[in-house]
Amino acid sequence: MKKISAYGCSFVQGTGLDPNNSLAIHPHAWPFLVGKNLQFKSVSNRAQGGGSNKFSIIRLLTDVASEDFSNTLVIFSWTSIFRTAYFNNNIHDWEPIMINNHFDDKELRLAYEHYYSTIFTEYEAIYDTLQQQLFVQSFLKERKIEHIFVNGIPIEKSYKDQQFLCSLENMIDKNNYALGYDDSIQDNISRNNFKCYDNYHPNELGHFHIAKLITEFIRTKYA
Repeated sequence: MKKISAYGCSFVQGTGLDPNNSLAIHPHAWPFLVGKNLQFKSVSNRAQGGGSNKFSIIRLLTDVASEDFSNTLVIFSWTSIFRTAYFNNNIHDWEPIMINNHFDDKELRLAYEHYYSTIFTEYEAIYDTLQQQLFVQSFLKERKIEHIFVNGIPIEKSYKDQQFLCSLENMIDKNNYALGYDDSIQDNISRNNFKCYDNYHPNELGHFHIAKLITEFIRTKYA
């Protein structure tokens, strides 16, 4: 493997490392640190602040359809179930949306209000997330693309009394989660007090810590 392609939300992008530009991919975000630790030739950070799992999957599929992934390690970070993506006809592209967003764009605001007031349910969001995990897992395995998963935000566990959802979860390969299936970047930085100035995202020590854990997992997995 010569390249890392990382997908996820602001916890992958590096939001919080630069107070002056929270929207930019930061060069000290943990995917770049992992690449440096493992001496990979290149790292592509394809994360998007505020992005959803759906948004990340769209980026992954777009990249795999147009690039050679034969020497690439995909690191896919899962985010909150309370997010989705909306295709904006005005710009002919996908826009991430999530609960508590505020939009100046009228179409985005209407899409947001309609989705969360008439369509969204927590049960369906959990189902979608489990389905997405199974899809990405199968998609990458089928194409023999090396990959690991990371939870950016803790996985919602309120479905433990729902037999069907538990059956779906049991199909997921939990051994491929670098921090463990029941752990996350957010949990790690909270336990170790590695939060940045916004008291939410990881600081530099947090990114260093996460990079170290993920590097160790990759070295063990591909020893």
